[in-house]
Amino acid sequence: PKTIPDDWLGAPALESELETENRELRQAQARLDASIAWYADVYDLAPVGYAMIDAGGIIREINLKGAALLGASRGELTGRHFARAARLVDGGPFEDHLERCLATGATITSEFRIACPHTGGRVLQVVSAPLQGERGIAGCRTVLVDISEQKHSEEKLQLLFEAGERLASLFDVKATLEASAKLAVPGFADLSMVDVVGEGGASERPVGVFG
Repeated sequence: PKTIPDDWLGAPALESELETENRELRQAQARLDASIAWYADVYDLAPVGYAMIDAGGIIREINLKGAALLGASRGELTGRHFARAARLVDGGPFEDHLERCLATGATITSEFRIACPHTGGRVLQVVSAPLQGERGIAGCRTVLVDISEQKHSEEKLQLLFEAGERLASLFDVKATLEASAKLAVPGFADLSMVDVVGEGGASERPVGVFG
């Protein structure tokens, strides 16, 4: 009888083992792809802005919410310096914010007022954590949160507090009216006027304040 080579006997088993390994690899790749897609959706559709900013202040990545807060598309923002892309009223404090994050390796929280023609004035809370690279800290992972309404409420409460203190110290009616009008300018309006209605229903405007 003919002798069957040992390697031929093992060939079917080896082929079956390779098929099993290939199937497991394909399944693992499919799970990895699904996980990446899920995290990409979470990143893009998050209710707060996320950005990756390098050590030079350049935006390398930004999600959809972050782009909306800055009033531009991701394509327009990527590759630009954050302070200029966000149209910060003053870019100096952001440079300090970035430098502190890179130098200390700590999470830094700051507030910046932006003036974007597409979205109007906003106040952003910017929270940056160091992003580790192969040679140390390469930049920051930054969260952007719109706190404009919160700041506006705080400003109104502060105005009421100041108004109470100031008006309580005045005894002259006209001085009181003038002080009341001035409190609103220029923080809340460019013009403030006070109308006084007399007993007969006639009105007069003794005070007008312009910003």
